[in-house]
Amino acid sequence: MDETTKLAWEKLERAKEEKARRLQEFRDRCFEVQKHVATLSTAAALLILAVFRERPFEERLLADTLLLLALSAVIAVHGMTFQAKEVRGHEASILRYDRHISWTTENASLLLIMAVGTFALFLLNVTFWLALGVLGGWLVVTTVILLIRY
Repeated sequence: MDETTKLAWEKLERAKEEKARRLQEFRDRCFEVQKHVATLSTAAALLILAVFRERPFEERLLADTLLLLALSAVIAVHGMTFQAKEVRGHEASILRYDRHISWTTENASLLLIMAVGTFALFLLNVTFWLALGVLGGWLVVTTVILLIRY
């Protein structure tokens, strides 16, 4: 093997290693985000239930906040479980495995953000229908963005 070919193979190997390192870094970051989202969602739901224990489901926005927090926690836990159970190497299909990881991370985070927004609207004493319009518009815009991305 001549020197040029040897250098080309070494460069190719370094590129493969770098790609594998970056992919693993992406997976690790997603796992960490999901871990924090699950923790924050659970803690926020427990705090809301403790503070509003007399009437947590009497107010619609409060019930919606708890529902969004529960969905966020469930999706985040599912994402972490999926990554722990379905361990794949760097050669795994990015179209399925990593897309699923990305989807669960983004949706769990989005639901947590929506729960915070809903709770803020509750604290500001916004009527349910106005809040529904604000959150519905926000949901439509983010859904369109996610659909365009994928």
